[in-house]
Amino acid sequence: MRFYILFFALCLFNLSSAQNNSLLFDGFDDKVVLPANDAYDLNDGFTIEAWIYADEWRPNAWQGTIVAKDLDPQTGYVFRCGAGGILSWTIGTGSSWTEVTSTPIMNTDTWYHVAAVLDNGEARIYINGSQVGSTSCPNAASSSAQLHIGESSGFAGRVFEGRLDEIRLWNIVRSEQEIVDNATVDLADDTPGLVAYLKMDEVEGTTATNLIDPGNSDGELINFGSNPWQSGYTIPGTDMKAEAIISPDALTLSQGLAQVKVRCANNGLDPVSDFTVGYSFNGGAEVTELISVNLEPGESFDHTFNEAVGPSGEEIDMMTATCTVASDGNLLNDMITADYEYADEPLTVTIFDSQQHNFAAAGQTHASAISLPEDNSMYEQILMNISVDCPGTGCDPWDQPAKISLVKEGVSYEIARYITPYGKACGPWTVDVTDFRSLLSGSCDFVSYIQVWGASGWLLNASITYIPGEEEHPFQEVLPVYDTDNWVYGDPGIEDDLPAQSLTVNNLAEKIDYRLTVSGHGQGNTDNAAEFSPKTHSPYVNGSEFVEHFLWKDDCADNECDDQFGTWLFNRAGWCPGQAVDPLMLDITTEATPGSPIELDYELEEYTNLLNTGYNGGSHTEPHYKIHAYMIQSSSQFMGSGEYVNSTANNIISPAEISDLSANTTVTVEFTNNSTVTEDAYLLKVYLNGDFILEETLDLNNEPLAPGDSYTHTFSSGLDMSDETQDITLSILVIQEDDVAANDNVVSRHFDIVSNIDEEQQNSFMLYPNPSEGQVIIHAPLIGENAELRVLDTKGALQVTHRLSARELNEGKRIDLDLTKGFYLLELQSENSLLTKRLVID
Repeated sequence: MRFYILFFALCLFNLSSAQNNSLLFDGFDDKVVLPANDAYDLNDGFTIEAWIYADEWRPNAWQGTIVAKDLDPQTGYVFRCGAGGILSWTIGTGSSWTEVTSTPIMNTDTWYHVAAVLDNGEARIYINGSQVGSTSCPNAASSSAQLHIGESSGFAGRVFEGRLDEIRLWNIVRSEQEIVDNATVDLADDTPGLVAYLKMDEVEGTTATNLIDPGNSDGELINFGSNPWQSGYTIPGTDMKAEAIISPDALTLSQGLAQVKVRCANNGLDPVSDFTVGYSFNGGAEVTELISVNLEPGESFDHTFNEAVGPSGEEIDMMTATCTVASDGNLLNDMITADYEYADEPLTVTIFDSQQHNFAAAGQTHASAISLPEDNSMYEQILMNISVDCPGTGCDPWDQPAKISLVKEGVSYEIARYITPYGKACGPWTVDVTDFRSLLSGSCDFVSYIQVWGASGWLLNASITYIPGEEEHPFQEVLPVYDTDNWVYGDPGIEDDLPAQSLTVNNLAEKIDYRLTVSGHGQGNTDNAAEFSPKTHSPYVNGSEFVEHFLWKDDCADNECDDQFGTWLFNRAGWCPGQAVDPLMLDITTEATPGSPIELDYELEEYTNLLNTGYNGGSHTEPHYKIHAYMIQSSSQFMGSGEYVNSTANNIISPAEISDLSANTTVTVEFTNNSTVTEDAYLLKVYLNGDFILEETLDLNNEPLAPGDSYTHTFSSGLDMSDETQDITLSILVIQEDDVAANDNVVSRHFDIVSNIDEEQQNSFMLYPNPSEGQVIIHAPLIGENAELRVLDTKGALQVTHRLSARELNEGKRIDLDLTKGFYLLELQSENSLLTKRLVID
């Protein structure tokens, strides 16, 4: 399957400059300083461009300055990089810093074109012409600092190590297409909007010429050694990149066999017609396939291997994927790896595992690239679990805002927000992220941020748990409405009326929700706003107030994260220390018309701060809100463009029980066509204990499978499943060309021949309601004897025990477990059986 991305290689390049040099920075104290000039100040439209070549990445993205005009208190801007290849664009608002970051997608020893844009309150960043991040920044504040290249203006020691080339500053917004078209083009010095242009083409001397007013606005080289002028940027003609491991995901691997799916991209200037895709597990032998398709520059290709793979004698801890081509001019991006962590809890995927965040070497921001099930329609709920532990130096003493975002195709979605507790470990907190199911699919980049200012900080644990069940609306489209972490409230000099947003409702949308996560911050102001000031705001739909939103959390004293070392008892504007921030969910389906525009707004209660404005470094913080809002469109039908191709392996009908096994076992499988089009060709493969046995091709030309229909196929050859010396796992892989999901194509059935666990008893074990508030009914009619019920938490600690009679189990016994919110494992142990169930307490 092919995808096109906007990439600078799509244009015709002009690399005929008479001289193409760059400037080498030593990563210690080298910098270029330009004379003061108001033209370099931020305005509603501003763009920075550069070519960068890092010899080494600084440990944190905030340490590797590319271009800066930053100064305390929180004014100006800095464009920077580090932390394994993260790009960062940080803008001061006068009271805080607003930052947008990419995930760590750049390599050392490679040239990249990078760009930062401020567009009427939205900050965006680009790598090689593709948007890799965005955030809202409505109140940029200029600084009086001089413009620096290679080191921060106001914070010494934040330096770049490597080469910089073609530095451009614009006082206008450069569109994505303009960035693409001109990344390698020499510009005229009178190009409209260009306010600084340092080509770095000198061969000697201590001055970097600024083609905008040369001689008066040139950059002075400070602290450089001899001969810092080096060769400039080059782009390889042939460059294949291993871009993503889409499948398998840890959840699917933990359940059995899975397919491998890898994304390769043409990063070079020339088309590629034949390339090789490969993978290996745990450093073992590589499996490769030659792909004979034509990839244009900037085009990517998803390749799915038509085999089912999985653990064979050892757990899979790591997968390596490669995309290679003859005469590749850049071998550094040919390989990508994925580490698999298997959570103790069932149906759970680890996102962050004891990841330290601090204002020191660890840093406040961390990224995690995780593969998730591409098809998640078999789950009715997706939950994110978050907790914080203390590092060896102790927990951070303050309650600080924190969030976990998902970055997809350069757009950042805040999916969970929480507030750290005062100085103690707490959690887990559970956030329902089902609204983002369409984005929580395949290759996912998660970014965690904890606003922590001390050297200790926190150890973050985060995971995603899937709750099985039928989902009425498995298809979604998520549209951002508001995206701001610092919406200043009540400052007479700053407009605080949020702009109404006009969106278009999808033609196939059946349910529309307005999801708002709002929390108030700042203190020492009129009404002690916004943290300690209850206010009533109003979500609007199509120009009319939809509901009143009383932003106040009045139960902080009941927080399960109690006995904190601070004012955790005080109620606050939408949050409590040591808790997740709950979103406001509004069903606005009746206000929406499919295919038509809809206007969404959030009106703040009138308020004027008469005491303080800005930030004074300690006694108060200006009132502000963190507001992230989305319109969630859901449907029972695929809402994207083009055809949707997907088939699901549903069930092994035969053999069903151990008694069905023989030397000539009949094998029957059922699968469903979930596509939007009819399908008539399938390839089916059979595996025993992970070993390939046979395959059959289905030609349904005479009776093609319509969308939504299922098909039952009995294999023409029986299987020898008569071995009584080992347990047997039968797996069947259903292959459909261009299937969008690789996690739902394998169905397995395990036969416990040696251990002889009664599957019928396990299947009869019922536990409901689940999730529960604490009271559950236990029903196990086939166990036939007295049993002990044990309830264990996620760390395996025993929480509850009950003795249940055979009669109680047969009729169903109601039990109040008296558990706190979280995830639990229930074990029902009798003399001859051990049955298990997973329970969610909410």
